[in-house]
Amino acid sequence: MQLASPSEDIVNTTTPTHRTFLRGKNLNVLIPALVAALAATVALPATGLTAQGDCGQPVSTGNAPTASDALRTLQASVGIAECELSACDVDGSCTITASDALRVLNVATGQGGELACTCNEAGPVCDTFELTWGSRGGSVGQFARPRGITVNGDGDVYVVDSQLHRMQVFDLDGNFTVQWGSIGQGGGEFDRPRSVIVDADMNVWVSDRSNHRVQKFGPAGQFLFEFGDIGTTPGLFNQTQGIAIDDNGDLYIADMLNSRVQKMSPDGTFIRQWGSFGVNNGQFRMPRGMAYDGTNIYVGDSDNSRVQVFDTDGNYVRTIGSFGAGAGQLNQPRGLAFDADGRLYVAELGNHRIQVFDPDGSSVTTIGSFGFQNGNFNAPRGVFVRPEDGTVFVADTDNDRVQRFGCAP
Repeated sequence: MQLASPSEDIVNTTTPTHRTFLRGKNLNVLIPALVAALAATVALPATGLTAQGDCGQPVSTGNAPTASDALRTLQASVGIAECELSACDVDGSCTITASDALRVLNVATGQGGELACTCNEAGPVCDTFELTWGSRGGSVGQFARPRGITVNGDGDVYVVDSQLHRMQVFDLDGNFTVQWGSIGQGGGEFDRPRSVIVDADMNVWVSDRSNHRVQKFGPAGQFLFEFGDIGTTPGLFNQTQGIAIDDNGDLYIADMLNSRVQKMSPDGTFIRQWGSFGVNNGQFRMPRGMAYDGTNIYVGDSDNSRVQVFDTDGNYVRTIGSFGAGAGQLNQPRGLAFDADGRLYVAELGNHRIQVFDPDGSSVTTIGSFGFQNGNFNAPRGVFVRPEDGTVFVADTDNDRVQRFGCAP
């Protein structure tokens, strides 16, 4: 549930001991009512509280929000009951909070407002094969081990044609439009490029792996500038791999052989770095794929067969996956991408599939398996999901092609 006009006067903080501190000019009315509800409400059943999550019903089974609903929401928010609320939260924070309880109570006791719930259920994963393009070769529309892939807002599909040291661009149906690049060290030249990403201004950033740098281009491939060189000091690289861009335009580069991530400003100025070689949290063995979910940075820690999550300052948050071929396990994760519902898509080189994870890190489904037919993969390295419609594009590297997947009608 979400209020149509949420109050800016209600703030809540929950401590690890489940004490809740509430501030707001309406609390002289709300707190006594909540205390009265606490005294009058029967304890929750041992099985806990559940809700259907259709957003058309309050927490209880009645037709209108009640003080009991507010109480139960509060109990869930501070963890004093084994409660599990699967209905939408009120304040839009995606967690059950004391502010939710106060706002439910505000309506239940006639203090004003209404619960205008918008339930944002995740859409389907688009895993139905639609089309493929490409084959082994050096002509336009052919590839030699394509790696990174991305799509801009105009529907231009950028493919890193790694062993041919070039970028190729296609429309959404795989029709060739333009290419640029050749082997070399000059601006606009490449030596085994790896990843590509488009920023908010439609500029194209490419990690130029064996030139140990990142290059920036205009939408049609006009060279703009570069940063980086080989080295171990801040701002230098040893084989650039994945790139992520945050909301401020700062770039996060997987510095593979230096076993670290470097954060750079849009003008190529070093900001910070984190990571070292190893298997512990915050350490890497061949970091490659990178992605940003709007809050955190995700790193494909390839040889550790996991994805590590960090905040934008490099503080470790959590890990997704471990080595294996089962659901939730990974084998050589490479390209990473997010869909509009916050699900993580991981291109698994070793398992020849795309694995999809919920925002909480639980495996949802997989796309593909080893093979050479439509819908099969051979060591995929790149993946991108169009936010507009959920269409999935995969750089099927060792099959020298791109595959597109859509949602079944």
